Amino acid sequence: MEATKQINKAKWYQVLGFSGNNAATNAMFLMLSLYFMVYCTEVYGFSPLLVGFIMTGTRLFDAVTDPLIGLAIDKTNTKFGRFRPWILGGAIFSAAMFVLMFSGIKLGSDTANLILVTVFYSLWVIGYTAQTACTKSAQTILTSEPTQRSMLNALGTMNTLIIYMFSIAALLPIVYASGGIQDGMAWRKAAMIIVGIQLVLTLFVILSLKSKDVKDNYMKLGIKELPKFKDYLSIFKENRALQMLVVAASTNKITQTMQSGLTVLFYVYVVQNQKLQGTVSIATLPLMIIATFVVVGLVKKFGRKEIFTLSSWGGFVYGIIAVFLISLNPSSMMWLILVMGINTILIAGAGDVNIISMIADSADYEYYRNNRFVPGMIGTSFSFIDKVISSFGSLITGAILTGIGFVSITETPQSSKMFWGVLIMYFAFPAIGHLCSIIGMKFYPLDKKSHEKMLVDLANKKEEVA
Repeated sequence: MEATKQINKAKWYQVLGFSGNNAATNAMFLMLSLYFMVYCTEVYGFSPLLVGFIMTGTRLFDAVTDPLIGLAIDKTNTKFGRFRPWILGGAIFSAAMFVLMFSGIKLGSDTANLILVTVFYSLWVIGYTAQTACTKSAQTILTSEPTQRSMLNALGTMNTLIIYMFSIAALLPIVYASGGIQDGMAWRKAAMIIVGIQLVLTLFVILSLKSKDVKDNYMKLGIKELPKFKDYLSIFKENRALQMLVVAASTNKITQTMQSGLTVLFYVYVVQNQKLQGTVSIATLPLMIIATFVVVGLVKKFGRKEIFTLSSWGGFVYGIIAVFLISLNPSSMMWLILVMGINTILIAGAGDVNIISMIADSADYEYYRNNRFVPGMIGTSFSFIDKVISSFGSLITGAILTGIGFVSITETPQSSKMFWGVLIMYFAFPAIGHLCSIIGMKFYPLDKKSHEKMLVDLANKKEEVA
């Protein structure tokens, strides 16, 4: 690549520190995805369908807050930088709401309890969105170098996976040991542990942006006019990279949301041994980490679009096959590790390691084509549509579970209907998401060659402005 020295790069410790932002927010999101259904059905006695409505409604509210926060980020200009105020403020506010949400607070009636949980969830969304918007947008100021962006999000994925495995293996045992799944105080203890992880990671993120999130770097862009809310329409209309990424990623997200929400039920009704959940997850963790960093090398050689497409094909084909494979021997630990491990390896390239990097690439594409540096608006445009679509995952899951007779783990016995219903949802729906990703990537404009040309042209443009 020509003019490589001109391209904005980060120090290794800045890449490592900023990679914690995705994991910080995902720590809370993972606990919600994995256990909110169980928490609400056991502590409050809500039906799965009602919980699905709560999660869908708050996810839609989350989507609505995205454009407002994205615009506010791109207009922010303080001594503390553009992104850091939103990261720190969002982290503190979301942490407080998260603990309150998982405290099992009751007001005396089902209606009042429903309103209270929904309010806490909605307020949590505001802080969560403020911080997650910066995961997608602040990397544009941190580094423009493709391999560093891949490594940044590979490290973020690795950190998230470690937290995911911790959530799978440790949180439910902590809840059981602290009073059981029907005890609100037990859930609060688990939530406080997650919040502690979030805040520590956030501190490293703030430090990593200290020399990058400054006025001098924004002056080099030559952008003088502040963005307006009405610009969202033209941004999405004119940015083909953003359009196709939304198609590819949001369809993945809705099916992944469904799969995460079914994890506990998968081990209860398909595997019929909930204790294997932690064992299998921990055993497949090294495979996912290795596959993620292999993806970084493959992206460097072949291009991000190319590897995302290849990985999506693998996820699509194997997702269908996995339903049959699991049904052959669902209770065997070694068989589960093998089947789940192969699935993990095949879908590594269709995860955050590429998707989050491609959001930043889409922001670069906007600056390249239209001279608008609006990473906050690009990131939240993506998030808005992604969340609107994926919000229906929990609702669909809740509706199907209600349709096949699920009430709660303690009240719903084993049956062939529960076995096949959960098994098919767990693997076949993500396969459909990968198929949609394949279609979206076919029309994504930034292949390896065009992406490299864009970065060189942008680097030269910034030199001229400076």
